[in-house]
Amino acid sequence: MNFDLPPLDSAEAPVFTTVAACNSWIAALPLNSPGQVHTELLKQIGLLTRAQLDPQERLAILDALWVPIKSMQNHNAQRFAAKPVPLDMAGQTAFKTVDAMWHALSQGYLRAVADSLQSQTTLATALQRVFEILLQQQFDYARARQLLAPLHWSRLHELLALAEQYGAITISVDDTTRYGATKIAPLAPYAAAMLLQAAGPYGLRLLQLTWTERWARRWGSKLALLTVPPAELKAVPLCVDLASNQAASYRPATGTGARFLDTAELRKSILSRQTLLDQNTPPETLNLGSDCTQPECGELLKKLYQAWCQGGIPRHLERKPGVPGGKLISNVASIFDELSGGMSLAAPVTLTSTDIRKQREAMAIFGSTRGLKIGVPEKAPNPHIERGWTVFDENVSGFRLERPLAQDGAQLTLGQLVAIQPAGMKGFMLASVCWISAGFEDKLQVGVTLLPSPASAIAFKAAGLNAAKEPMQPGFLLPAVAPTKEPPSVILPPGRFRAGRTVEFEDGVGHYQIRLARLLEHGEDYDRASFEQAAR
Repeated sequence: MNFDLPPLDSAEAPVFTTVAACNSWIAALPLNSPGQVHTELLKQIGLLTRAQLDPQERLAILDALWVPIKSMQNHNAQRFAAKPVPLDMAGQTAFKTVDAMWHALSQGYLRAVADSLQSQTTLATALQRVFEILLQQQFDYARARQLLAPLHWSRLHELLALAEQYGAITISVDDTTRYGATKIAPLAPYAAAMLLQAAGPYGLRLLQLTWTERWARRWGSKLALLTVPPAELKAVPLCVDLASNQAASYRPATGTGARFLDTAELRKSILSRQTLLDQNTPPETLNLGSDCTQPECGELLKKLYQAWCQGGIPRHLERKPGVPGGKLISNVASIFDELSGGMSLAAPVTLTSTDIRKQREAMAIFGSTRGLKIGVPEKAPNPHIERGWTVFDENVSGFRLERPLAQDGAQLTLGQLVAIQPAGMKGFMLASVCWISAGFEDKLQVGVTLLPSPASAIAFKAAGLNAAKEPMQPGFLLPAVAPTKEPPSVILPPGRFRAGRTVEFEDGVGHYQIRLARLLEHGEDYDRASFEQAAR
């Protein structure tokens, strides 16, 4: 197996070649200078990879370096974790710094793998460590919303095939730095990597992603590796092709590299926890984590149960090819400007009697309106409209959008309100960003979920005497959705929803008062709520 390792070279020796010397070196690190510490760690790991060492001593040294490495990695990750994409310069630099460390550390452990083929236990330890580092790297790519190269998956599969070949795949080994007294086999972190990818990490908020990575790591040991599909299909297995450069999926693999990760035991663990959560058992007592809260914890478990044990989320709609020429608006003020026709929130719109008559004829009670576009002078082009987006997989529920990373454009974040106009379509539709990834063929890819259409811009404020001097704020009125019996709704700035609150709005036809009823959706920069007509 070709590990792409640098050649052994004694031209410059590492400053330590024993665990004792390594620990003394670590004690002298200037931890208040993270940049210097990172540089020194990266250099010494590189020199260790080029040095001839006993594989067990190499493993012990690399394990000893884990605490300062993890500290430096977490420090740098704060600059890119769940930040708007594309990353700014500071985020890109931090991400490259973290990625370089994971690459160097994985090469160090790969050197131990290459030198341990004659010792099954040492090989199992080295393989488990490599899988752990590759899983850590995968987690940071997801936190940065960056796509992994196909080499990541082919390397995981090649190492698993090697573990199979040497009978090391299920040998449990010690890894006290990460698992304490619990022994762990190489298969567990490999399975965890497949679970993390199957969870759709680029559509998870940072806290959800953190929980998912933790649970995937904890439950990876519950997956069994089979060469044929399980006889009893209690759960849908994850299918792997060890000869491919793709992650596991639910499409059955074929050929000599076909393997199946049986999730039947994982299914039991998730279902039992769901039952206890429904009985108000605290998540912490179920070993889900002290930071887990309800109902978010239970809701995420339900999604993961579908993704990990039930064949993922089925797609009912036909995929369609990409169409260039799409447009996007990525901030609420500019969306309001476009949908309102450029109305100023500080000044009322003057409508003629003809305008009002036309509007009243066209408007259903609390349905969609276009009133703000009447009586407004022709507006200048909206400078915040981004062009050059290609729209893929267009359907009634959402789109996949793509543009070159080098193209100028705003940064986007998960749960952000955007307005979309595919080529050939009149007007913009409101949507919410549901996943983001960057890096594939130097492209920015964004998944959006459409909100009820057509949307109308409204100017609103809280009702009542105390709110008389409150400025009008931008909002949007969304129509009812007949097929799902979803009522009309309004989009407000984040934090403005409170059940029972009365607000008033103008839509170019008149003034209305409504009472907010139920929060339907909480986005990054908006809240969407149902409402009732308020008594005058």
